[in-house]
Amino acid sequence: MSPNNYWFYDDNKKAIRFLGKHRLHLGVVGGLREGSRVRLVKGKTVRRQDQFIYSSTDMKFHNYVKKDLCITFRNPNRNGERMTLSRCTCKAGNPASQEILVKYFKFDNNNGFKPYELFTLRSAADQRMGLKISNDGSLLLPSQRYAKVAYGVKNSDDEKFFWDPSTKCLRNFLNREGCVGTVQQGCGTQMVSLGASEDAGRTCADAKFDGTFLWMNGKVAQPQGGYMKTNNIHIALSDMNGEMSQRWVLKKLGVNVKTTKSRQSLPAADGSMGWPAGRPFEIRATRGQAVTVASNGRVYLRRRNGAADQQFFFDTRTKTIQSRRFRGLALTSAKSGKDRFRISAKKVTRTSPQLFTKPTSAGIVQMAANKNFVWKATNSSLMVVRGNGDRNWNRSRTYFQTVNR
Repeated sequence: MSPNNYWFYDDNKKAIRFLGKHRLHLGVVGGLREGSRVRLVKGKTVRRQDQFIYSSTDMKFHNYVKKDLCITFRNPNRNGERMTLSRCTCKAGNPASQEILVKYFKFDNNNGFKPYELFTLRSAADQRMGLKISNDGSLLLPSQRYAKVAYGVKNSDDEKFFWDPSTKCLRNFLNREGCVGTVQQGCGTQMVSLGASEDAGRTCADAKFDGTFLWMNGKVAQPQGGYMKTNNIHIALSDMNGEMSQRWVLKKLGVNVKTTKSRQSLPAADGSMGWPAGRPFEIRATRGQAVTVASNGRVYLRRRNGAADQQFFFDTRTKTIQSRRFRGLALTSAKSGKDRFRISAKKVTRTSPQLFTKPTSAGIVQMAANKNFVWKATNSSLMVVRGNGDRNWNRSRTYFQTVNR
């Protein structure tokens, strides 16, 4: 699918965006009046005058603010004709100059895949990033596994997929027992391999690939929070916005799974949620600071000194991060404003505010129940905010590293 010939409609912003460069959208130059030019404009925000809605009744794009003004081609038969705004009545001139036939991408019976043929999915932004089914089964049913990013692809069997036409679902070559589907966790939707649990509830996703986007149940797959170049970051399902983090390249391997089976053994489920297991560790932030717990339960950042109040351990039974000095106190998030949470140390309750995941030993820390939120160092406090994909650690202050003691 060539991005030069495709547009997509941003329903949240009421904007017509260009697939070739998602930050470009159709905008009105010169104010909302007849004769104003409509052209590609660049901007993170969409002005009200740049909002359009499509009417399938008259096949016209109406301005969202002044619905009697439509996108018009003065001479639709001429190549390179400019777009302008004109009255939608079209009493004078050619009515076809405003009629735009919108053709949607049509999938075949196999939803854009070739039956039983192995393939890999690589990020269009960075070919070193691939899609895989991990051995992470935390917060899931026993046979379920999270889909994650493999940064530094190894072409292993957990990075290979195929389309099963008999069940109309996408399967992983290594974890082929169940379909690839979705689960809802908090306000986020995660991509998972369902395993044997697909028999309970039939939550298989309606997976489709249009040559650019991997669709599941009407949403597209992307690294959680838009974080690129991050190994083991979860794959989330989000509304399409056209960003590069949502674009994938399908590479066929020329192998038919009917005659080939994986020779790799299925690894056991990992319930550590990315934390070091079996020994204490420090959680270090930038600028030489470490996460510290006070006797009153306050959690703050101070210069690293290696003391016991700066050491933690992962409790495999409760899945919580507990203080080594103050036993029974676990790191806990509590709401502190809109989309903001403050971290403190409280008695272990085994509830979602005390559960956190760490994709890599050095990088972001996520809330397990809503992986769109990450830790952030704010002055001397430890907060949880919505992640924005920013990997400039000095600016974002969302970098934390675990170091064994």
